[in-house]
Amino acid sequence: MAYQETVVRRDQHRIHVRDHPGMGPPIILMHGFPDNLHLYDRLVPYLSPPRRVVLFDFLGWGNSDKPSGYAYTTANQVSDLDAVITQLGLEQVLLVAHDASGPPAIDWALSQPERVSGLVLLNTYYCEMPTLRAPEVIWLFATPVIRNIARPVSQMFGNWVVACIDGRSGSSSATRTSGVSLCRCCINSSMPRQVPSLPSLA
Repeated sequence: MAYQETVVRRDQHRIHVRDHPGMGPPIILMHGFPDNLHLYDRLVPYLSPPRRVVLFDFLGWGNSDKPSGYAYTTANQVSDLDAVITQLGLEQVLLVAHDASGPPAIDWALSQPERVSGLVLLNTYYCEMPTLRAPEVIWLFATPVIRNIARPVSQMFGNWVVACIDGRSGSSSATRTSGVSLCRCCINSSMPRQVPSLPSLA
């Protein structure tokens, strides 16, 4: 699958970007936490070709810089997204947000509605949630000192910690497959009529 890897600058930091060629308003796929652009590895082949697909790692994740003392706020994520869109010279975009990338995607779309051809929201939120408790896996793998121990220990046992927590939350292979189908369905419905619809996963 052809794609170009590039770096977008935001202040002194580098954001890792993967750009798949295609036509139509680019689809920007945004990951949640703790995750990176590889979340969409199984989905991208169904989208590009024919569509242009852009993925990136938010600062602090994947192959992007991980600045010391950096604040992982919605406002900063909006700036990451804006840097990618601006520096790639994208005029109209279709935003696909999952999990914690929902709020920055919505905020960017609300600030520049004329540049948004579509907004797809997957398993996300957009409101004040004072009683929200982050899943244990986020605490385990995102807390600076704890993650330095949790990551290698989990890898020694075939990432059993992630599998255990994922399984307890009810996620399954069938659930993930249906999620891919749903995402493709939402994106297909916003495609221009001259672009052929994508084949079914079933």
